[in-house]
Amino acid sequence: KHGHCNVRSTSGKLSNWVKTQRTQYRLLQEGKQSSMSEERVQQLKSIGILGSLRGSNKDFWGNMFEKLKSFNAEHGHCNVPVQSTGKL
Repeated sequence: KHGHCNVRSTSGKLSNWVKTQRTQYRLLQEGKQSSMSEERVQQLKSIGILGSLRGSNKDFWGNMFEKLKSFNAEHGHCNVPVQSTGKL
């Protein structure tokens, strides 16, 4: 229906489940204890959940910093609302 796996945090159980899957995958990638199996990794990758993860933390940080700069330029402050209607 939406063409992506970016589940809104307001989606309740589904968003919590997706967050858990991404956390477990990150732990697996870091060599830490994780409940994520290779079979689950492949299943999640096949529908794009893991593919929609941000690249590296550095890339993500830089991207979010640029969005914050844009927000500041537009609004004159960096007090981003918790439930913003935009993407930042």
